[in-house]
Amino acid sequence: AMRDYIKPLLRKCPKNIILHIGTNNSIEESSRTVLNEILSLKLFIERRAPNSKVIISGIVQRFDNDEASFTVSKINEHLNDLDIDLIDNSNIGKNELSAGGLLLNDIGDGKLAINFIKKIRKINSK
Repeated sequence: AMRDYIKPLLRKCPKNIILHIGTNNSIEESSRTVLNEILSLKLFIERRAPNSKVIISGIVQRFDNDEASFTVSKINEHLNDLDIDLIDNSNIGKNELSAGGLLLNDIGDGKLAINFIKKIRKINSK
């Protein structure tokens, strides 16, 4: 479904695209399945918008479900092993999430934004 949602964006040929996806799927799918979905979407974007830089945002750790938390950790390990542009969100922990342990609170939103900005600046300075 994500492919359909991003088609209008891709027609605009943005310079950078950050994929911040996978959190919701981590509760019902394996780490390998979620990783493959992320990489498949990345490839789809690269084919549709070859001049756009695709950056993967590491999945923010979950604290609402132990199984999902384990899955997120495995996905992030796999992403770190790949030669891709990756945003490390490991600085976002339980204190940056709402009481439910899933959604970012205001501090978490700020940290995520800073992580995005730092990565974009680094890429654009090359």
